[in-house]
Amino acid sequence: MNQTQSQKALWEPYKETPFRFTVTSTNHRIPETRAIDVMESFSYMAYTTINLKNPGVRLACLEECTSCIILCVTPGFLIF
Repeated sequence: MNQTQSQKALWEPYKETPFRFTVTSTNHRIPETRAIDVMESFSYMAYTTINLKNPGVRLACLEECTSCIILCVTPGFLIF
């Protein structure tokens, strides 16, 4: 179980909220296939409705280093 999975109480209330997922990085470009793999790695969250134009919550994964994961919740945003 990773840190995000263990913090289920923070992201579970948003499961039914339309969402958008962004994968980004610093100092390098993430290939589309890698971005898809990263997004699919969060499938355990079981979010159901994708809405790219008007999401109720935005999920983002900043790929910088493999040794740290930061999770914070602010209104309308979940950042991993």
